[in-house]
Amino acid sequence: MIDLERSLEELAGRIEIPGEQWLADDVLRHIDAPPVRPSRSRVPLLAGLVAAAIVVLIVLPGPRRAVARWLGFDSVRIEPGVTVPTTVTVPTTVTVPTTATSTIEPQIDLGPAVSLREAEARTGMPDPTPADAPEEEE
Repeated sequence: MIDLERSLEELAGRIEIPGEQWLADDVLRHIDAPPVRPSRSRVPLLAGLVAAAIVVLIVLPGPRRAVARWLGFDSVRIEPGVTVPTTVTVPTTVTVPTTATSTIEPQIDLGPAVSLREAEARTGMPDPTPADAPEEEE
């Protein structure tokens, strides 16, 4: 036998444990007992708590705004009772008279027309036209 085993056996013979039969029976009962599984009643309880938390977030504006801030939706506003506008059907074909000619005059006053050279001279900026663009008449 190993020295450790022999030492433990000697020690066990010298120690007196009050009610040692009761202790041994208790240990054996725990070893033979089936494992205790957690109660399944916690799952519905947790589901109920999560559902209650969601309802509170939807109904109460304070917590709803706090969660919106956490998620980065500070400017999103949820208001009950807002209706979506109805859609309007638009005809798919449009007839345009072919004989009518009209000229649309611009309504913006940009000043008198000037040539490209004169615009370069007034602004001091180069011509922005690409080099391969065709020349225009002045």
